[in-house]
Amino acid sequence: MEILYDRMLTEDVVFLEIKRREVIGRDAVVRKYYEEHKEVYEKQEEFREKFFERLHKKFFLKFGFDKPLLNILSEFKEFKERIRTIIAFKALTSSQEEASLNSDSDKIGLRLHPEHFFNHKHFEAFLRHELKHISDMLDEGFGYKRRNKLGNLSPAQENVIRSRYKMIWDIFIDGRISREGEETVVAREERFREFEELYRTIPRPRLFTIFESVWNAEKITHNEILEMAKDAKVMTRRYSRGDEKELKEEEVMLPGALCPLCRFPTFNWTKNLHEEEEAVLVAIKADYPWWDLRQGLCERCLEVYKLRGEWLRV
Repeated sequence: MEILYDRMLTEDVVFLEIKRREVIGRDAVVRKYYEEHKEVYEKQEEFREKFFERLHKKFFLKFGFDKPLLNILSEFKEFKERIRTIIAFKALTSSQEEASLNSDSDKIGLRLHPEHFFNHKHFEAFLRHELKHISDMLDEGFGYKRRNKLGNLSPAQENVIRSRYKMIWDIFIDGRISREGEETVVAREERFREFEELYRTIPRPRLFTIFESVWNAEKITHNEILEMAKDAKVMTRRYSRGDEKELKEEEVMLPGALCPLCRFPTFNWTKNLHEEEEAVLVAIKADYPWWDLRQGLCERCLEVYKLRGEWLRV
């Protein structure tokens, strides 16, 4: 298995390390770097870029920046027969960092931010988490599919499903890493807060039960995660405890559920309906006698009734 580092990544990492060492006080390695760096400028101009690439790769390895990836790769024995090449590229921001698998499933691409190399513990946790994604993608039992039918959805709805899918998968991965005795890239409590942010309308105790079930799951497939991401009711029924009546009541205002008034899927449920003006609520009840506060409504429907009330007062 060949491991390649993009020249922009090695150059930036080496530059940061040289600057770090200079703050402490120049050592022999720093002096050697500047000597060899100066020698490159003595080469013909058309060859300099290649010599700079060799220089930075040499010092990248000399400083041991290849070790974190090698250490984590030793945990993934399944890569030995399946992966031919790993290429590490520079990520411009930490939010761009990720691991990806090519369509032939034999090359891994890593996008890494240069500063991440200087937080060794967190860097290894990040690499382990990302490569666990790749391991799942290679696992026939997981059944990963690159193209998935999401139905006739708007771009916003597709983004919500992707966010949910990623979150559920991340929890499933972190749970396994934790049981292996390794540190997760995000603390368990922080991961639950992220999960809670995506599912704010599910009562916290029930959501925590779901979170714990996913965290402790031994096996979940790609299709199962996708179905849960597409329809939160699938997730609540799979992992929640409670009778059907309780589940039905709590599923009313799940993200993506239908607004009881306009009957369109909504991801923006109105909060604190009980604080709205009584005249607005009375107007809604007049048009929909069967409706009550527990059923909720989308923000757009509430806005319509508020505007109607203001127009009538004019």
